[in-house]
Amino acid sequence: NMPPVVFQLWGKHKFLLEKPQDLNISLVSCDPDFEVKTEDQSKNIKEEELKTGEMVRQQFLFSLLGCREMHFFVFLVQIKVLQSSRVTQFHVTTPDPAPKLSGIINRPKCLQSRKEIKSAPWLLIPTVRYPRFQDKALSVNTYGVALKTVLRQNKIDYLLEYFKGDTIALLGEDKVKAIGQTKMKEWYVGVLRRKIGLVHCKNIKVISKEQAMDTADSELTTRNLVEQIALPFKKLTYIYSVVLSTVSESVYDWRALAEVLGYSHMSLNDFNEAHVNKESERVAHVVKRMKQDCHANKKKRLFLYELIVALLKIDCQGLVARLTQDTIILTSAVKLGKNWRELAEKLARLTKQQIEAYEMPHQGKNGAVSLEMMWKPAYDFLYTWAAHYGDGYRDVLQDLQSALDKMKNPVTKQWRELTGTLILVNCMEVLRASAFSKMEEE
Repeated sequence: NMPPVVFQLWGKHKFLLEKPQDLNISLVSCDPDFEVKTEDQSKNIKEEELKTGEMVRQQFLFSLLGCREMHFFVFLVQIKVLQSSRVTQFHVTTPDPAPKLSGIINRPKCLQSRKEIKSAPWLLIPTVRYPRFQDKALSVNTYGVALKTVLRQNKIDYLLEYFKGDTIALLGEDKVKAIGQTKMKEWYVGVLRRKIGLVHCKNIKVISKEQAMDTADSELTTRNLVEQIALPFKKLTYIYSVVLSTVSESVYDWRALAEVLGYSHMSLNDFNEAHVNKESERVAHVVKRMKQDCHANKKKRLFLYELIVALLKIDCQGLVARLTQDTIILTSAVKLGKNWRELAEKLARLTKQQIEAYEMPHQGKNGAVSLEMMWKPAYDFLYTWAAHYGDGYRDVLQDLQSALDKMKNPVTKQWRELTGTLILVNCMEVLRASAFSKMEEE
């Protein structure tokens, strides 16, 4: 038996009533793991109670379905005038549950057997030294020999082509699940003829470094690796203000960032008084400068792509992982549009009522969500769903890829950037091992 959880809602949600009237308050869970107990789904507040001017408290009880782990969730509060139309509504995110003292909560699949990737540096200290990026040949321990020739008439982004007998460098032994031409398959991330991509697991024989005969065609430098694995960001949707604040809060040396962005000539004299007080403000100034330069040369420069390349070159892998997840969620929402409902049913078994709860805040005057606005409930859902994974960004990307691939008309058949980001996160370990000198462990 679990003790009841009490939610104290901080902050205010205001709405205007022309006069005191009888009100109805109802709650709807937006998370399939929780439900409002039937007798508590809707409660009334009498006009007389409002006229007294005193605080009115109402209690709503939630229950956790099945034997799942307790986690935070989102629910919708609707306030209506009785026998009338809706007055207002808002979403509430519950706080995280208290940690169990008996042990650590089970982490998502990949993180159970994998050391968590963090951004360097690991300690927030006043003076931070980022590792220096070294452009040199990748260190590869595993190879694959192609068992058949694969050449596609219609080229598919992020999928390798090869001839029988080719030796392909494998950047790790982890497998990626993604749709190929028509079916879901398991793939290795490989390198062949200076190109990074996926190779079907069944089409190669895995061999060790010592068994590989000719590896000349599978060599790659760390600089080429970074530039290729960041390619998806050339086509991903992002919100500039969010990217700016995230980077400003997570990078602790403006000089290190400026150097990898090509602004090594910058000095404190380039900042005005508003930018010299905090390191985060200096970092923001560097990012803004780069954004302006990219905007002035749109045909040749892409802001998010160059930023990700720079962050990888100062070993900010945790930050890159966060930006990857954020941009993938936003881009997926935009790509899905109204089809997000089908995805919500596959990913989280959302009911029709729960889907309507996500869409209601974005309805127009006609009571429907326009096609142009449909990305908003899609984003709200995906953001809430992804939050359940905690730090398991690899699992977020992989589970989203698998769910999108299984839809009736998979958007991932044409939109391959999600697959590209799976390649990115699966290359982080080999990048760190090859491009940076070993740093002291915590």
